[in-house]
Amino acid sequence: MSHTKSSHMLQEFFSWHLHRLRYLKDIPPSLWMSGCRFSKEKSIFPFAYKPHAHGLARDITGYQYNGSYHEIDKGHPQWPQTFYPVTNKIEVKNGDYLLGRCTYDSTSMDCPVNVGEVDWQ
Repeated sequence: MSHTKSSHMLQEFFSWHLHRLRYLKDIPPSLWMSGCRFSKEKSIFPFAYKPHAHGLARDITGYQYNGSYHEIDKGHPQWPQTFYPVTNKIEVKNGDYLLGRCTYDSTSMDCPVNVGEVDWQ
């Protein structure tokens, strides 16, 4: 598969996943994990990631789950917003799960933090 075709598939897949996240209303205390099942016939090979979150976030980690967990990479959400090459080269196959974990520190808050409306288009 060409790099361009693989990039397009990744973009299409993650755009869909991020669109689903727009319905998250509050940031819960401590730990939050989101994921989805990859359901394409052709495999993808993640080659870059872009960690980003706002002030409460402390780290963002991506995983593949196919019976066991495999860390794809980990980043600091306050790093400059750019793509970073992944450290662990993996193949994501049909039926695998892709998971993202963002650890928040909301200990200074006395109520849930509203995410607000997000336009992912």
